[in-house]
Amino acid sequence: LHVHLNKSGAINKLEEFVPPSEFQVEKLMDYPLRCLVLLSQVSADMWRRNGFSLVNQVFCYRNVKWREEMFDKDIIMLQIAASIMDPNQFLMFVLTRFELFEVFSKSPVPRNKDVIQQTNVLIEEFLHHIIMVVGERYVPGVGLVKKDEVTLREVIHLLCIEPMPHSELAKSLPENENNETGLENVIHQVATFK
Repeated sequence: LHVHLNKSGAINKLEEFVPPSEFQVEKLMDYPLRCLVLLSQVSADMWRRNGFSLVNQVFCYRNVKWREEMFDKDIIMLQIAASIMDPNQFLMFVLTRFELFEVFSKSPVPRNKDVIQQTNVLIEEFLHHIIMVVGERYVPGVGLVKKDEVTLREVIHLLCIEPMPHSELAKSLPENENNETGLENVIHQVATFK
């Protein structure tokens, strides 16, 4: 909604309907941030005993086909919150949710090997999410990009991993509501067919 308000210019009139004192950005970013923290905790093997159900949920959350409706929108919400909030307050809120505030504020306490490994993975995930919040502006309405440029970027990222046949490349791209990926519009700019 915030992105659409920005596109239309109606965001400037938001204060007329919701006073700044009542606009609690922390509440808006809390649930998306919880999802990202859970994702990081699963990567750190903190949810090992929960079987494959949680691993499958994380796979679907990050999968290219559905990422646009889940993961990307959570990152956008964090970007909006970071742009509205005081930067120090934003960082403290995110550190608290990741349960890393004490790690950065106190001297390290000797812990067992597993806890140190989990903490290191959480710190890496925390930094990765901060980098995404600051630098990932490839969403129309958030960054100054068009849909074709977003598709072009996705294709470049996929082809950097390995050469792919056309069909595999098409399967790896997210589809819009018309089951189109936009691949045909940009494929000739970045790919060489053999």
